[in-house]
Amino acid sequence: MEKVKKDFRREMRLKRAHFFLETPQELLQEWAASLWEQVQQHPAYIQAHTILLYSALPDEVPTETFIARWADKKQILLPVVCGDTLILRRYAPNALQNGYQGVLEPNALCEEWTPQDVDFAVVPGLAFTPDGQRMGRGKGYYDRLIPQLTRAVKVSVAFPFQLCEQIPQDPWDERVDVVYQAKPLSDTKY
Repeated sequence: MEKVKKDFRREMRLKRAHFFLETPQELLQEWAASLWEQVQQHPAYIQAHTILLYSALPDEVPTETFIARWADKKQILLPVVCGDTLILRRYAPNALQNGYQGVLEPNALCEEWTPQDVDFAVVPGLAFTPDGQRMGRGKGYYDRLIPQLTRAVKVSVAFPFQLCEQIPQDPWDERVDVVYQAKPLSDTKY
């Protein structure tokens, strides 16, 4: 199974590279805005006080604008890589530092929270199925974190190329509850 997953990840990385090279910036921004609109309309998001988001890498659905928009209305948490696990710290715009793979993370002065404190979580990934299977980048950080998010509704946001009919899965691969997909415009090939 490991070879199958490795090959699948390689294929998805190629799709991702082509997607970001060929898709106009304006369309990427439009799709990202439509995804975040869907997220904030979810009933669990509306009711939630503590939200887990992520600092996006350049090849992920951007989160910066969404985080800034909601930071004074909700408790926004961001993950911090600590060894083989993710710890959660409260977002503070002036307390971010470069962390694992250059991802912006709250620094050690930011308040730490437990996964059980999270009401709503947005989980990144490389690929998803419409029914909530996900494949991450291969380190298993979120597969270890998701079971600890016992109160949270877990969602993912995906550009069109990230939606697949099937994803190779192992028993330890964790699902999300909802996958929101950016809707391509009729004149695009995605």
